Amino acid sequence: KLDIHVMEKRKEVLSTDHPHTLFAMENLAATCVYLNKSVQAQALLVAVVEKRIEILGLNHKYAQDSI
Repeated sequence: KLDIHVMEKRKEVLSTDHPHTLFAMENLAATCVYLNKSVQAQALLVAVVEKRIEILGLNHKYAQDSI
């Protein structure tokens, strides 16, 4: 629940495009993997990768690390 709360607050305060929001989404995805919620984890990770590529470009280190 805490990861969800952090992610939602960061979206609200920082925007969905902010790097800290994307890191929060990535952390929530890791929690989902740990809890065997692979469908939710995959959806979050795909959203993070797509957003990082959109914002940073395909050749940026963070975008590359996400793939």
